[in-house]
Amino acid sequence: LVDVKPLKGRVAAVGPVLFKKGEGCGACYKVKCLDRSICSKRAVTVIITDECPGCRTDRTHFDLSGSAFGRMALSGENVKLRNRGEIPILYRRYS
Repeated sequence: LVDVKPLKGRVAAVGPVLFKKGEGCGACYKVKCLDRSICSKRAVTVIITDECPGCRTDRTHFDLSGSAFGRMALSGENVKLRNRGEIPILYRRYS
């Protein structure tokens, strides 16, 4: 499923809150960046494939692939957004 367009490479690891000891693997989420200085209005759909190593256990965390970051960036800002690190997001579970 991950190798099928339009989801090719749009994967994420999440912290323990959403990974749920493996039960969250394979779940889909729509993630939208809230920083309008670098992000478009587009949300990206990601598939959870792993637990984020070292993520804090007391908060929600998405570790997005470069492809997922690029999808949310303003035109020409892909690299800048990927290098930003943590960004403010909205997310929701998606079937």
